Amino acid sequence: MSTFDRAQEIIGKLVAEGVRATTDPAAVNPPCVLVVPPDLEFDLNCGFSATWRIICLAATATGSDRSTWAALSTLIEAVRATTDAATAELVAYTVNGTTFPSYVCSWTESID
Repeated sequence: MSTFDRAQEIIGKLVAEGVRATTDPAAVNPPCVLVVPPDLEFDLNCGFSATWRIICLAATATGSDRSTWAALSTLIEAVRATTDAATAELVAYTVNGTTFPSYVCSWTESID
């Protein structure tokens, strides 16, 4: 299986959970999840280990809108329900020149 095929599986599961998800940074429309290409380690005879990073992006708070934390919580729960995410790091993530409050969720899995 290719990493792109695996990314499409992940996106399909997230969409089934009602989450907007994409591999295309140009399609980012928070709240959403961006699946980026994994880091690879060619450590297996018949495959490799892939370390995934999925970015949960909330819209930047404007005016009286203070729903950022709630949006991030919803996205993280969907990622946890559909992946083996082991960590979530709170970051300011920039996509297409705009910085969003975000969590980067990550885990490593074997792909053959």
